[in-house]
Amino acid sequence: MSGHQLKINDQLEFMVSDRNTYRGAYQSQVRAITDEVLFLDVPRNKERIMIINTNEQLEFYRVTETTIWRYRGTVMTQGVSSRLMKIKQPLHIDKIQRRNFFRVPVNILTKFARADETKPMGEWEWEETRVRDLSGGGLCLINKTPLKAGLQLVIDLPLNQETLQLWGEVKRVGMECDDEGLFYVSGVEFLDIFPSDQDLVVQYVFAKQRSLLRKGNTPGGEEGTLNS
Repeated sequence: MSGHQLKINDQLEFMVSDRNTYRGAYQSQVRAITDEVLFLDVPRNKERIMIINTNEQLEFYRVTETTIWRYRGTVMTQGVSSRLMKIKQPLHIDKIQRRNFFRVPVNILTKFARADETKPMGEWEWEETRVRDLSGGGLCLINKTPLKAGLQLVIDLPLNQETLQLWGEVKRVGMECDDEGLFYVSGVEFLDIFPSDQDLVVQYVFAKQRSLLRKGNTPGGEEGTLNS
């Protein structure tokens, strides 16, 4: 495995999606490397510092033109005053396929139809939905009514100036609640997606992710349109 070694001044990226307080895109940089310790800038999102506990397991990424490298290690100390974080060596390193890796938060209003073998496709009933996050391999839908795992569906996915019509299968369903009440969260995996369509999805995802990291913004959303 070549190209995985970190170097001083390498730019690193942190995508935090499972912590409410620190959810967002963060950036860091390699400052020093020894056989025992990796020294990084404390990850930042604009002026916000990502606080990490000692002995916590941490993941971060280095994106090149051809590859994404994922690094996993244990935090030894994080000194806010010194603005450096120490991570224990050696790191666990993975090479990630660019096509399916990044899942970015979005806020795309659109519609889907449940596959119904008893009716022609033109008679399927379309329902409004919202895409909450997106990757090259699938997406997350937000609905007021539950979907069943195993359900196959077709969904309109507006990306910039083009709308893709994609097939998918519901793999998991959960239930959440916010100020507006109860809603259902469905993880959908794309089925038999054309490579050209997947390329468009991946390009959109990477453009979104790179824009968030460049601006240092917390991932938000980009609202699409409800097409007829």
